[in-house]
Amino acid sequence: MDQSKQIDVLMATYNGEKYIDSQIQSLLNQTHQNFCLYICDDHSKDNTKAIIEKYANDYPEKIKIIVSEKNLGAIQNFSFLMSQSKADYVMFADQDDLWINDKIEKSLAKMKHLEKVHGKELPLLVHTDLTVVDQNLKVLGKSFWNYTHLKPFLFHTTNRFLVQNVVTGCTMMLNRKLCQLSLPVPNEALMHDWWIALTASTFGKIGIINEPTILYRQHGSNTLGAKKFKLFKTLKDGFSAYCSKDQTLQNKMMAKQAQAKVFFERFQTQLNDNEKLMFKDYLNFQNSSFFKKRIIVIKHGFYRSKCLINCALFLMGVKP
Repeated sequence: MDQSKQIDVLMATYNGEKYIDSQIQSLLNQTHQNFCLYICDDHSKDNTKAIIEKYANDYPEKIKIIVSEKNLGAIQNFSFLMSQSKADYVMFADQDDLWINDKIEKSLAKMKHLEKVHGKELPLLVHTDLTVVDQNLKVLGKSFWNYTHLKPFLFHTTNRFLVQNVVTGCTMMLNRKLCQLSLPVPNEALMHDWWIALTASTFGKIGIINEPTILYRQHGSNTLGAKKFKLFKTLKDGFSAYCSKDQTLQNKMMAKQAQAKVFFERFQTQLNDNEKLMFKDYLNFQNSSFFKKRIIVIKHGFYRSKCLINCALFLMGVKP
């Protein structure tokens, strides 16, 4: 990759012909232009490949195509792109959103501030809010964080990111140190953004921009969408799933445990004694007694963003 560019924007595509043109245009309209867009298409079956090839031909110094010989899936596609990057900073772009034109400029300014405070050698992550829109860009929620009742300002440490992710990949900027430390993103990662945020919270610092920098498009083909938070429905569905031993709930718990396990195995030599104990307690949670479970939650602060959800999980003894 072109090392003269300060920022690499990494885009993983698959069957994105409907929206990718407008997304690439929003990147080209950024106020900060010292970046290069790298796209890896995951063997799309529509016209996505033709669209990105045309852009690469029209903007050869700005847009590059990275080829993968096999189908990767979203997580490994982004991991592959990260492994190819050599720029000082990395950002991620989904194929169906729209970037507000000063997104890169504001993210970089926040990153420079973090570097000034903490130094460039520390793993650093910046992320922002989003505006939720429908497929025709009609605003559904001015703030994704309010729309989903997330409280990202409470999430800076490993204990919180073990149980919940509040960082949206398409809003992130990470420095070279964090990019290198996060690689490779394992298959057990729930998503690349969760894995990177967990890494940043454990070994570095996280900076937050309290304003949207993206129009986050919701449509039928989203890999992960924005679900409006409804307290009663969330509690009712969660209680029903718990009482019926719903397999989906069990699978979510097992997936988080698998991610935590592989993270601990990779980094345990770099963790202090308190961090090691925290991971061991989290991984052994389901085997603990009724009272020990509650002690573990309080001791390590294994809390989600929503207070009432925390209370419900605490009373039921469900893994946070």
